[in-house]
Amino acid sequence: MSWQIGIILTVFYLILMTVSIFIIKYSITNTYLTAKNDMMERDVKYINQLALNDESFAWYLDYWHNHPKETAEEITNEEIALAYDAPINGLVETSVTEALNSLSPDVQLAVAKDAYHRVKTVLQSELEEKEYGCLFILGISEETRGTVYIQQNSSSGITAHKLGEKWSADLNDEEFARNFTSGSYDTVEFGVSSDEEFNDQKYYIGALPLVNNGEVVAALCIGYNWDSLL
Repeated sequence: MSWQIGIILTVFYLILMTVSIFIIKYSITNTYLTAKNDMMERDVKYINQLALNDESFAWYLDYWHNHPKETAEEITNEEIALAYDAPINGLVETSVTEALNSLSPDVQLAVAKDAYHRVKTVLQSELEEKEYGCLFILGISEETRGTVYIQQNSSSGITAHKLGEKWSADLNDEEFARNFTSGSYDTVEFGVSSDEEFNDQKYYIGALPLVNNGEVVAALCIGYNWDSLL
């Protein structure tokens, strides 16, 4: 009888230890992710202020979506001069949009390319400085959903999307984007991505909604390899 009690106590002890280890690991991981979320939220808001806090960003997103090939081409010195001279600085939001719409096609292309390459440069700089796995902007509106505007990666193991290409997974199924696609945009959203987008790797994504006229039109996203966070 005593040996049976001993076995029961041993089994109970092992179960207790297993549960305790699980609880401790969960607590540590949860605390770590909370801190990581705070950092990601701070960083994604900073990048937004640095690169996308423009009254006319929705106009640029629309232009990039409709002219992906032309926008992604290297900007020329002539286009830089055209963008610099375009009469759009210092105007209020509605006036900026009106001014952009009134520009000739070649000047519209110049300012759109100038804005696109400036944002790409900022994302690449932040990617390298903060050591993210990736930084990208995705279309969220019904017309642009899943469109990749910009994607900068630090790992060659991640699909290198070009402007206008589509996200591999359905954003309605992605934890970090689901609220945006349903029209909610109270805060930065977080979630583990589908494996298919990152070549069978899981990435932890923090996404900031980019809102125009009350609608989430795009999301600015930071990604870390999930395994590196655990």
